[in-house]
Amino acid sequence: MAETQLEEAIALNPNDLDNYCLKALICTCAGKFEEGISCANQALRHAPNLPEECMYSCVIAEYLLGRFDQAVAAFARMTHPPADLFGWVAACYAQLGREGDAHAAMSKFRERMLAEQAGSLNDNVEGWRAYWLKKFPSKDRSDLERLFEGLLKAGLTV
Repeated sequence: MAETQLEEAIALNPNDLDNYCLKALICTCAGKFEEGISCANQALRHAPNLPEECMYSCVIAEYLLGRFDQAVAAFARMTHPPADLFGWVAACYAQLGREGDAHAAMSKFRERMLAEQAGSLNDNVEGWRAYWLKKFPSKDRSDLERLFEGLLKAGLTV
């Protein structure tokens, strides 16, 4: 339903690039990774200084497509990435065999998340799984399992 409404909003105002960014995220959560990347890139072509929400979807979609280098490159374009993206990039580095980078990103992720969540996040398997299930509402559970695989390699108990 959200996709339909976004299509209508884009048709009514194709210059509202925030709608493309939102569609990118919705497509990514729905498992339409290439379409999500395409929507984000379309917005970024028109407005390279667009808020980083568009890059957010690209990092996730590229990871789930197994294009870890591209996910890291998208992450590198962000000046103020949200805390959860440090988890995604740590998983990317781990999948690429870049253990030092993976552990550094994981350390940054855990530090920021535990500070942001201030006691409401249980630092154990159940707590982290619950966090990721809420943070990335993927239509397909196997998407989260692919993330968990990378997070485990990076040193997070999920």
